[in-house]
Amino acid sequence: MFATPEATKAYADRMWTQNPHISPDSWRILEGLTIAKVSMGSFRLDGRGTQPQALQKALLSGINLIDTSNVFMGSAAEHFIGQTLSTLFEEKSLRREEVTLISKGGYSTKEHTQNAFQLTDNLYYDLSPEALFANYTHSCVRLNVQALDGYLLHNPENLLLQLQKKHPQEEAYTLFYEALTTAFTHLEELCQQEKLQFYGITSEGVIAPQQSAGFIDLALIFEAAQKAAKKAWGRRKRPLFRIVQAPCNLIERGLIFQSNTTARTFDGTETASPLELASRMHISVLATRPLTTITPEGHIWRLIDGHKTPPIKSNATTTEPTGNPTGNTYTKNPSTKSTPTLGAPTFSTSIHAALNTLKDAENPLNPALNLTTAFQELIPQIGSATLYDHIHTNTLTPLLMQILTEATAPQTQLTPLLDAFEHMHTTLKKHISFYDGAATAPLQKKVRMAIPKADAQKPFPQIALNAVASVPGVTSVVCGIRTPEHTQDALSTLECGDFMDVDNIYSK
Repeated sequence: MFATPEATKAYADRMWTQNPHISPDSWRILEGLTIAKVSMGSFRLDGRGTQPQALQKALLSGINLIDTSNVFMGSAAEHFIGQTLSTLFEEKSLRREEVTLISKGGYSTKEHTQNAFQLTDNLYYDLSPEALFANYTHSCVRLNVQALDGYLLHNPENLLLQLQKKHPQEEAYTLFYEALTTAFTHLEELCQQEKLQFYGITSEGVIAPQQSAGFIDLALIFEAAQKAAKKAWGRRKRPLFRIVQAPCNLIERGLIFQSNTTARTFDGTETASPLELASRMHISVLATRPLTTITPEGHIWRLIDGHKTPPIKSNATTTEPTGNPTGNTYTKNPSTKSTPTLGAPTFSTSIHAALNTLKDAENPLNPALNLTTAFQELIPQIGSATLYDHIHTNTLTPLLMQILTEATAPQTQLTPLLDAFEHMHTTLKKHISFYDGAATAPLQKKVRMAIPKADAQKPFPQIALNAVASVPGVTSVVCGIRTPEHTQDALSTLECGDFMDVDNIYSK
């Protein structure tokens, strides 16, 4: 029913036997469970394309913690993960006890209680016990398991931001931490009922500056958990609040350096970062977004190797963000030069040909004109690989599937459309990766110089993953694994020992 210390250790031993190149540094302990230092994220998982092969390969090769949520891809992520796990369990190539399963609650597609806040037309936020239990139960059904190992409150700062709209600042914070205590009490009770092993939060607010509207204090969060444990168990005991999950990468480093909370000392208290406080309280830390960074200027960059030349010529320019990241900021180099961007691309002959194939007036697939229009309208909005992945997953691919579903043309006429779509997708991915790589080139150069030469030759995603995993106090790095290439990056990272000179990597 749960992941167990014995089974997860046996899993790690089996992985070592199958692949002796896995580094001993790559196994960590989370509440007695042996997990890999790289874990499976599922923000954009839904089972399409090569995702089934990527997920199975990861699970059977060393990645044994899955992090998901009731709202990822409209719950399709949990459905897909549940189907994959069921298949592997039935084949006896993997056991439930070997896999640590973590999901999240807070967001809902329906209004469970009058305490729910409406965020969008079909999305609510509610941390009431009723809503959390409904979220938890539905997650178990989709994942096809009796119980989850861990459960996290999903961005609880959402509640604080809503309360701040209706109440004075101090009152809003009081109401917020009271609501957390109530939510934690319910999660402690789920642990009592053997429906959970532990719980925690996933949050960007916990790494924010104190003056930020959405800032939430890890020390006060833990105090709320202590009150909840006493209320649930009828006595003072250590709460089963055991996980803090937050973004951390080579540019966004608030988890490591943002001194926004307070730690107790022998003779009083002192300021501390969330990571330092979590380490002192023996709380496991799961770092998210290791390869996607959001700079203070609002740029979203993917930490990937760029291509040497842009596949698509462009007639637009912008100032390339360069310089050294410092703390939670990104300092621009005053000598930056203007470089082409995706703002207004001038398509090459091959791109024109692909678009013409899509919109051929004599082709009976006239709905393809909608797809052509979508490409042409959306391309100017694409500023990074992350944004393109989102657009491709949520707009372009669903539109293509709709066209194919409604089409009455024979397969021979569908093939050119599919080929043109794939050509557009492949070319755009290469084009975007050029600019993501160019934007982070100074950072990549600095990091490669700070690590051993043998490691410096590896693809930058592997370096970036290991750089976060090597930070003392980080238990595991959660990254999206949607393609065989993503799986390879994750598994190759397991073969790397931790970087020793982490200070040099993160120095100003």
